[in-house]
Amino acid sequence: MMAGGHRSLATDLALIIRLESSTGEERVTIGRLQLLRLLALAGLDRTEAFSALTSARTRTVHISKERLHPVLLMARRRIETCQNEQAEKDQTE
Repeated sequence: MMAGGHRSLATDLALIIRLESSTGEERVTIGRLQLLRLLALAGLDRTEAFSALTSARTRTVHISKERLHPVLLMARRRIETCQNEQAEKDQTE
């Protein structure tokens, strides 16, 4: 299981769903720490494509949905994998 446990994974998944479902907007606003968390969940190093955003001194980041979409997909897959592994573990116990 990833660090943070069930509750934070559920919170992260809720954030992903909210960002994915924001319609009529080309850009979204996300907290810098939330973005860092999503990057970590997606398995991306903060020095990659988002380094300029993650080093920003502001608390929020305005980012295009197009640029954020792959991160959301990867993070969602990792969360779902963790949840499935935990469900299998719970069934065997």
